[in-house]
Amino acid sequence: MSKAERESSVPGNASAIRAHGWRDLVMFAALCFVVDFGFFMFSYWRKDPIHVLHWDDESIYHYPLILKYIQNGFFLRGDDYTTATTPLFHVVSALLGRILGTPSPWPMRAFNVAVTVAVPVAFFRILAPTTSRLNAWVLSLALHFAPYMWARGFVLLTENLATLMVLLALTPMFVRGPANLRQREMLWAAFFLVLAVLTRQQWVWLAPWISAEILLRDASLAPVADSPRPPVPIGRRIQLCLPLLAPVLVLVPFLLMWRGFVPPNFHAANQSGATNWRAVVFTLTALGFYMTLLAPSQLISTIRASPRVTVLVACLAASLCLLSGLRFRSIHVDNGYLWKVSTMFPNVFGANVFLSAFAVLGALIWVAAFRGGPRWLGSFVLVFAISVSHVNMNFQKYYEVTLLIAVLIFARSVRASRLDRVAQALWLVAGFSYIPFKLVTQYGRGFPRP
Repeated sequence: MSKAERESSVPGNASAIRAHGWRDLVMFAALCFVVDFGFFMFSYWRKDPIHVLHWDDESIYHYPLILKYIQNGFFLRGDDYTTATTPLFHVVSALLGRILGTPSPWPMRAFNVAVTVAVPVAFFRILAPTTSRLNAWVLSLALHFAPYMWARGFVLLTENLATLMVLLALTPMFVRGPANLRQREMLWAAFFLVLAVLTRQQWVWLAPWISAEILLRDASLAPVADSPRPPVPIGRRIQLCLPLLAPVLVLVPFLLMWRGFVPPNFHAANQSGATNWRAVVFTLTALGFYMTLLAPSQLISTIRASPRVTVLVACLAASLCLLSGLRFRSIHVDNGYLWKVSTMFPNVFGANVFLSAFAVLGALIWVAAFRGGPRWLGSFVLVFAISVSHVNMNFQKYYEVTLLIAVLIFARSVRASRLDRVAQALWLVAGFSYIPFKLVTQYGRGFPRP
């Protein structure tokens, strides 16, 4: 993809975008607030939380830990720790319970709904200065209504708070670019990344990725810059990266206490001594799937650009699928709607046809990002794949939001075709339909008063 093609949909006057940016931001936030709290208040009226994807994690892992913090204070023994993640979400929820004087989960759920509203608003702040108004609205809503983003905001799950912190940390990188970063912005980015790591430790991989992008001066991160600047000296770039040691260092006490990346009672399920190649290949599957649904024209242009490279990459990706045995094995290991749909398709030589097809498409996009740009997309997917390569459970919820953020930021700088808009509209309709569908199946016809 050429530079001119990538920049064709990017407005040339960043200050003009900022002039209407706040008005659009308020309107967008109001829309998300009304929709999310409307569904939440209905579930509160029913006194029954919406049974979304993985909703039972609340009662099994998260709410019991929050209750222990409320009742016993914030210093627990290791065997009292009932979740596989770092504790910031649980501490904040327990503080809310203490302040309100109630252990009821409903105020805590309301807090998580507010966080869920803030996630697409923070994403909108990244997109608005760097793309058209229509793109900013469509792509931000696409993130908001993603099944593993929107749905998990209605119960006590930790992912959305971490995602919000990650987006706040990434904002200066994707709006201003490495060449225009200030030290103050990197301090704030490191602060938000520390909060993300304290909420879900899996996000620590972003620290080395951001550092590498700054050191390598990747200009593809921000399609619009306030003004061109001379190259930043290597010493200055190293200085900008130093605050990113904080997210790594804050995790060290947990690694020593847990003797691993997760608490001891989660070692068997979450940690793998060997490389999990199925997780690496599933990363390509998820990338290909989200790119097909949200920017299909880019897949078509990538395939047409170099037929020889397309055939070579497709053969290599198919070989990886066969060698890794990419197929559904157990709901306790392979969980998510992609895995579920794959069971409707045959396995050929031990690899699932459905999953392998999207893995080939994901590999094509990944290679194209390194060959023709944007380079940041290739490195982002590479470092993320390395981060999940030692996790036993290939749950789609661990992949969806991370790769959606990458795909949607990529899509901001591409002129959307009619095919793209149709695909994005279908994604929005399907995503928005999920919660009403769950309400109908959960409460039955007529929604009788409890």
